Amino acid sequence: MFLLIHKFRYDKSKKYPILSTRDDIIVMVDEAHRTQYKGLAENMRTGLPNANYVAFTGTPLLGSKKLTYNWFGDRVSEYNFSQSVDDGSTVPLFYSRRVPEVWLNNDYLDDDVLDIIEEENLNEEETRLIENSSSRILEVIKRDDRLDKVARDIAHHFPRRGFLGKAMVVSVDKYTAVTMYDKVQHYWKLEKQAIIKERNQAKDKDERDKLKEMLNYMDKVEMAVIISEEDDEVKKFSDKGLDISEHRRKMNQITAEGYDIEDRFKDPNDPLQLVFVCAMWLTGFDVKSMSTLYLDKPMKSHTLMQAIARANRVYPNKPCGIIVDYVNVFKYMKKALADYANGDNESELPAKNIDQLIVYIDQTITEADDFLRSININLDSIIADSSTFDKLDKLRDAYNTIISNDDNKEKCKVILNTLINLYDASKPEIFENNWSNEKFSPLAYLHGLFNNTIDDDKIKRAKDGHTHIASPAPFLRRRGFSMLCKNENRCPVTKPDSGFLSSCFLSVVYASINTEYACIHLLDSCSVAAGETL
Repeated sequence: MFLLIHKFRYDKSKKYPILSTRDDIIVMVDEAHRTQYKGLAENMRTGLPNANYVAFTGTPLLGSKKLTYNWFGDRVSEYNFSQSVDDGSTVPLFYSRRVPEVWLNNDYLDDDVLDIIEEENLNEEETRLIENSSSRILEVIKRDDRLDKVARDIAHHFPRRGFLGKAMVVSVDKYTAVTMYDKVQHYWKLEKQAIIKERNQAKDKDERDKLKEMLNYMDKVEMAVIISEEDDEVKKFSDKGLDISEHRRKMNQITAEGYDIEDRFKDPNDPLQLVFVCAMWLTGFDVKSMSTLYLDKPMKSHTLMQAIARANRVYPNKPCGIIVDYVNVFKYMKKALADYANGDNESELPAKNIDQLIVYIDQTITEADDFLRSININLDSIIADSSTFDKLDKLRDAYNTIISNDDNKEKCKVILNTLINLYDASKPEIFENNWSNEKFSPLAYLHGLFNNTIDDDKIKRAKDGHTHIASPAPFLRRRGFSMLCKNENRCPVTKPDSGFLSSCFLSVVYASINTEYACIHLLDSCSVAAGETL
């Protein structure tokens, strides 16, 4: 028999009747959340006093009361977050703590206050408790200048991510969610104006094209507020200087194809890319293409775990989920992940600081270098070569050596794909950290060879078909491949710049030739969705 817990509603003034005293009844409860610990659940147990109860839940209530264990007993079987990542059922999570000048010290927020903040519709008593217990922190969270900083950062961060998946902005209440929508819209326009100015001033065509692609992406992005409806909400929002009418119309709108707002956000091809919420869609709402959660609301325990899990669904080319933390919620995240993952071993937690991605990149580069050395390919020797064309020739020779053995070919492909995926996942933070590693670009070039994005015939025609070859170094350097032109007599040595490489790195090498010279142009093959054209 399948039924909802709501079937056990009964007159509260009367005792629920006994339905059966049999002891061979098994009640299997899916999504054993709050409805399973009082009221309706008590009625069910009164009606079936000798039944055996089994619960399935991804987020058991493990607070001081440990309600899940008290009602259902100890764990019988566990499948945790780390196992899910290892099995490929979910992608790993990384958190990024941004705009530190507005971080909050929320150590003094007690559990009762956090429980109330997690609710979307507060009654008067709950509102008074929050105001009395944590007026200072709520005042800081909702302070206008602070929200401006967060909104400005979101407008900057969102179009510069490596994987341009969908995202949510989680605010402390409905009014702040609407306020954040308005502010992000404002800074979105300013960000576009700044990019237009930068594009117009750019002297390099490829840089202009890259900025143009970013602008095209930003033009297509649609945003929406998703909050529950309440009585007299137009007046309530108006009293705070906000207009909810247009947002409510959009939330209730059905497209000509019969899609509602949920369908649109779940569709990876729909322009609705960024939503502003405070409680809705944070539990039981799966959007596989969603990759980023901007968290600006204190949360804890199972509610926090449910929220961050919105970003860990598997989707093609999605390397990980990113949790952007604006309220220093990591203290609670560590505790929640310890409860639901692998105990208290922080190094094993599935949500790690995004800086760890850069560590992984360097480790993967070392692994790639060691592997190449094991088959007598020396990256240091290639990088040190004085001629740029010789570097490219040696990388082609290295590639031919690798693919001559099937085992070596497959192992190298795995390492290089891992490297590029890690690099993409770390954007834009890796640019902000000024990271560089001189071996990254040669490895990225090899990755391009594996993915058939390098046209060696055109390189050969440029080299062999003309009496004078202008140095390709300026073009290489602009694409972040400057270590390949180190010691080139036409190219001064500069700091390696890996900031503009992408997962495909080099798609086309073509000759721009006239009677006096030939140049090598290295162009990136990132899709428009990636927002990069180099």
